[in-house]
Formats: sequence, structure tokens, C-alpha cells
Amino acid sequence: SFLLRARALNWRCVEVVTGLGSGQTSGMIRRELPLWLQRDDLRPMVLAVVHPHSANHGSVRILLKNRRRS
Repeated sequence: SFLLRARALNWRCVEVVTGLGSGQTSGMIRRELPLWLQRDDLRPMVLAVVHPHSANHGSVRILLKNRRRS
């Protein structure tokens, strides 16, 4: 719902803090985020997914495509 709201508000960039996780069973958001972004309702909105800084892999920036005007 976060990305759908961001799109409705015409936001072009959002940052998701996933954390790095610790141990084998933690880091669920970091592990699941790529799968969530491949959902049929979200994939058309996403322009790119990048790490904001090469030294920080605990968050990602998601660039959203422009909404088409009707």
C-alpha cells in the first residue's frame, strides 16, 4: 500500500529501509522486497531500484515512473 499511496501522491522517489538483518532467518524485508516489486500491480510503476550509497546496503531507493495523464 505504501507504493500505491506514493503513486497517488505523485511521488517520484521513495526510500525503503530494509536493514541488513542478522542471522539466517532475519532480514525478511530485505529478502522479500525484490519479490514484492515484481508483483503485477507494482512492476509497471517502478522505473529503477538503487542503493542510495555504495556503503549502505540497508536501504534502497525506488524511482517511480511518471503517471500517464488521461
